[in-house]
Amino acid sequence: MWFKVDDNLAFHRKVVAAGNAAMGLWVRAGSWCSQHLTDGYVPDHMIAVLGSASQREKLIKVGLWIEVDGGCQFHGWNEKGRQPTSKSVLEEREKAAGRQAKYRTGTYDKPQVDASSNAVTSSSVTPSVTGVVTPTPTRPDQKEEQLSFAPLPESAPEDRFAEFYAAYPRRQDRRAAEKAWKAAIKRRVDPDKVIAAARAYARLQVGNQRRYIKLPATWLNAGSYDDVIEQPNLTLVAPVLASFEEFRLAAAGPEAANLLGVAYVPRPKPPSDQTPRREWQALAAVEWIDDHETAIRSALSEKRTG
Repeated sequence: MWFKVDDNLAFHRKVVAAGNAAMGLWVRAGSWCSQHLTDGYVPDHMIAVLGSASQREKLIKVGLWIEVDGGCQFHGWNEKGRQPTSKSVLEEREKAAGRQAKYRTGTYDKPQVDASSNAVTSSSVTPSVTGVVTPTPTRPDQKEEQLSFAPLPESAPEDRFAEFYAAYPRRQDRRAAEKAWKAAIKRRVDPDKVIAAARAYARLQVGNQRRYIKLPATWLNAGSYDDVIEQPNLTLVAPVLASFEEFRLAAAGPEAANLLGVAYVPRPKPPSDQTPRREWQALAAVEWIDDHETAIRSALSEKRTG
């Protein structure tokens, strides 16, 4: 899936009014919505991870977002076909899966040979307005032979590497990753399964440092898409947290509270929220850190100068 951005976006009056920081949140949230097929809905707990409360308010103020229950909604998400609806995406994926299944089993519609003209025709050929199919010209000396073609499906599994790479939480050494992807597909591994596993792995890496995340080629070659992914250890942080950004990236809420000398009391998880417990802890930690940004930056500054 892709999040589409108009080429006139840069100097649109709403974008200029929102500012670069808020538009960074807008783009990241749009990408997240496309990945998770939410039709432009961004829950508050994700907004806390992707940006700040002030950026959220700017997007609402200029009219790029609409505040709704539990989060925000992109203004005009599917207006004039700007973004595909979740229904259309799922329908197209189902069709693509059907085409791939036919391709694997050899049950696709094979072309037929018209012996009288030595031209290849099939059920997919569109006749002219007269209802007659015009034969394809052939070379005069070409011997008559039985032709058999195996057309590739519209979306071959190999072509979905970009979708996997975008979903994986660590994008590094693309060439090796693509080689590992092709090897997995050659082993008849279901690409939908691999992509879904990559997304699940990405969600579980929230709060973990990049260096602790497996390289995509390593992950693929090890067959980690078949593993039962365990919940991450969200208390694992860098030995030294020297900046506000590092605290935020590591979701180091307790460590930030210790720096400030205050109790760490994050927002509790509502019973109705379906977010996995560990993931919620990371999201709540980032939200707490954002709420105490000024104090954290001040304490770090004093620590450096002291």
